[in-house]
Amino acid sequence: MFKVILIMVLLMGLCFAQETRMQWVYKDVVVNGNKVATNEGEAKVNLPGFRNAYGVTVDSMGQVWAASYYERRITAADGSFIWPDRVEKIVKGSQGQDSVVIVGTYPVFILKTDGTLDTLRYLNWADGKVDTLFNSNRGIATHPDGSIIYAADYGILYKIDPLTYEPLVKCTVLGSTWRTGRPDVSADGYVFTIGLFGGDVIILDEDLNQYNMIPGTTPGVSRGIGCSPDGKHVFIPSQNGGAHHYYSEEGVDGAYAFEGIIGEKFWVNDTTEITLPSTLALWDPAGLLWLGRQEAVSTDQYIMWAFDPDQDWAMVDDFSFRAPTSADTTIYGYSLPEFVRCPRDAAFSKDGMTMYIAEFYGYTIKEYHYEEVTGIEDKQIGIPDELILGQNYPNPFNPTTHIPFVLDKKAHVRLKIYDGLGREIAMVLNEVMAAGSHTYQFDGSGLVTGIYYYKITVDRQVRTGRMLLVK
Repeated sequence: MFKVILIMVLLMGLCFAQETRMQWVYKDVVVNGNKVATNEGEAKVNLPGFRNAYGVTVDSMGQVWAASYYERRITAADGSFIWPDRVEKIVKGSQGQDSVVIVGTYPVFILKTDGTLDTLRYLNWADGKVDTLFNSNRGIATHPDGSIIYAADYGILYKIDPLTYEPLVKCTVLGSTWRTGRPDVSADGYVFTIGLFGGDVIILDEDLNQYNMIPGTTPGVSRGIGCSPDGKHVFIPSQNGGAHHYYSEEGVDGAYAFEGIIGEKFWVNDTTEITLPSTLALWDPAGLLWLGRQEAVSTDQYIMWAFDPDQDWAMVDDFSFRAPTSADTTIYGYSLPEFVRCPRDAAFSKDGMTMYIAEFYGYTIKEYHYEEVTGIEDKQIGIPDELILGQNYPNPFNPTTHIPFVLDKKAHVRLKIYDGLGREIAMVLNEVMAAGSHTYQFDGSGLVTGIYYYKITVDRQVRTGRMLLVK
C-alpha cells in the first residue's frame, strides 16, 4: 500500500501538495496555580497557590510529579497571603541554642491518571521519623527502578516510592550549603547531580552513595545536568551558551573528559546567528539531546533545541514556541498557556510522544504532544524532495516488521533501533543507497515486548518512528 501511494504521488505534475510533518503541539495546562494566566480564567486553575514551577517528571504509572521553587501561597481577597502549608521548624543558633520559627513548605504534587492531585508535604520514614519539605525544589527525575529522585536546595536528594510516597533514601551532597542543581539518572540507575553554579559533578549509585565524580566544571550558572542513558555522555547547561559535554568510554566506571560545547551558537537563517543560554539538558526516548533556554526575552528567540549524537550533535529539531509579547500575557506578565518563556525542567512520557514542561514564569506544568501536522503548499513534484520515513507495518508486530522509507537522492543511510529508554539496540543499516523507495525488514526475535524507536539519518535529515513489539 505504501508503494502504491508513493507511485501515485510521483506521477503527479504541478499541483498542490499536502505536506505532513511531525512537530510538538500545545495540548493543555495540566497543573495550574496562577489564577490569571489562563485563557479560561479561574475555572482552569486546579492548584491555587502553586508558584514558580521548577521540577517535573513522569513516573512508571504515567503520573506527573511537579514541584515549585517557592513555597505554596494562596492570596486572600485583601491581597494578603494565606499559607495553609506553614509549619514549625527548629533552627539551631550560633551558640547551639534551639529556636522555633514558622516557615512555609514546598509540597510535591502528583497528578494522577484520573486527573486528581495528591499533595505530598511530609516524608514519613519507616522508623517513624518525619521530614518536612522545607527547601526549594531543584528538579525531579524518575529512576529506572520506578522510584522518584527529588532534589531539594542545599544539597538534599530523596529517593521516594511512587506508590506509597514513602522515602527510601536521603543524602546530602557535599554539605548543607551546596546549592543543588537538577539531577538526572542513567538507564542503569546512577544519579548525576551538580551545583547551581557548576563545580564538581557527583555521581551516586542507586542507594545515593557517591560512586564517581567529574571535578571542577566551570559552566557558569547551570541549574542542572543531563546524561545519556548509558551514562557515557554528561551535559551541563550553561548561561553562557550551549551545554558543556563530558565523555567517558567506560561510563560511570571511568574518567570523564571535556569534549567541547554543544549548541553554543547556530544560524537560524542566512544572516542571523544566535546564542542559546541554556539551563536545561535532557535525553529523549528517541536518542536526542534537548537543551532548554535560560529565559526567552523577545519574540525572535526559540525555546528548546534537539541535537543528534549520530550527526556530530547537529541541531535537528526545535520547540519553537515564541516568547510572548505583551498581548500574550496577563496583567502580571505571566505567559499564557500556549507559550513557553522559561523551561526549568521537562519530562517525556514513556513512549516519547508527550512532553511536560515546568514553566517557571507561568506557574504551570504544560503538556505538548508530538504529532503529525498537515499543511498545503504549491510545489513542483517530481521525485520526493526530502527524506520520507513511513510507519512500520505490521504494527504491533511479532517478531518481524517492515520499515519503509524514500530517498530523494543517492545518499549514505543509517538506520538505528532504540529501546523505550533511548538506549541504542542496533544499527541495522549503514550504507550508501540509491534514490527511491526502500523497505528494511527488522527482526525483533531477541527482544522483549515493549515500545521501540527506529531512527533514520540521511545527511543532515533525521526521521524517527515508534513501533510496538508484542510477544
